[in-house]
Amino acid sequence: MGDQQVRMKDIAARAGVSTVTVSKALAGYSGVSESMRSRIKELAREMGYEPVGERRKRKRDSFSVGVLVPEEYLSQTEPFYAMILQHVVDECARCKCNATTEIIGLQMEKKCSVPMVIREENMDGLILLGSFDRPYLEMLSHKSRVPLVYLGFMPDNSNADCIISDGFYAACQITNYLLNRGHTQIAFIGRILETPIYMEQYLGYVRAMTEHGLPVRKEWVITGQDLENLEIIPEDAPTAYVCGSDAVADLLSRHLARKGLRCPEDVSIVKFGTAGYVSGREEDFTVYKLDVKEMGKKAVHALFSRMNGEYTKKHISIVTGHFQEKESVRTIHTET
Repeated sequence: MGDQQVRMKDIAARAGVSTVTVSKALAGYSGVSESMRSRIKELAREMGYEPVGERRKRKRDSFSVGVLVPEEYLSQTEPFYAMILQHVVDECARCKCNATTEIIGLQMEKKCSVPMVIREENMDGLILLGSFDRPYLEMLSHKSRVPLVYLGFMPDNSNADCIISDGFYAACQITNYLLNRGHTQIAFIGRILETPIYMEQYLGYVRAMTEHGLPVRKEWVITGQDLENLEIIPEDAPTAYVCGSDAVADLLSRHLARKGLRCPEDVSIVKFGTAGYVSGREEDFTVYKLDVKEMGKKAVHALFSRMNGEYTKKHISIVTGHFQEKESVRTIHTET
């Protein structure tokens, strides 16, 4: 049986014990009799079993990487995480690395079910894309026993590397851009509580408004289900909007058009964008492009460094995007 095929559960089946017992025996932990430990080690040698750590050392140029992503993050209308995932897979292929993606459903996460890529014991490292509940992260950290990299979020109390976007600082930048163009009545639109990137953007917007001594009005922060019902926009409407994504900007644009409002003559719009997004609409908004390709690339190479044992200190990488000014913002001239 080849070394890529032999797993702890195969040894457990031959020995008539649990996988946990095999793991303890091979790792030298207590709780296993010496006679059983000897039998398990002999079976492991006989079957050609090779621990993941040894396999990593021997096959530095042919890693197998598992990518875990929550199901709700792969929305067709909000492609940010789906596009990062594609770039991770592409970068792995470019580096001649095997990548296996596993979608984690809500019930699987709530029950802390162990993903298949961990149960199979044939992954050299894991990339966690999106965000997971703390109990699920703790389970993954305990069960995986391979290097982890968090992509798109930064959990508390973790020693693993994190690759995140510059959503907070970028939101400060584009909100300040509107403020410098004379706008003081600025709204924010995005699904704040649904993904980390939206929350970062919202907090950046709040910081910029606060630094200019302007209130963040509750009715001007539109999120969640309210995105589908933009009639809640008050009559004393904002003069400008910060939109958390391409899809949100498209939704807002359609809503304003139905009201007979034009951009930028009546309303100014800036948005966060994702390279490769296609809406089929003609609007060309001032945009801050998040660099999802670089995020995916950095995550793969951070994991490679971990799997190669090149460093042990936790690294946090903030990937910057770039600002593109278009004709979607008018300047408001204040009277002197």
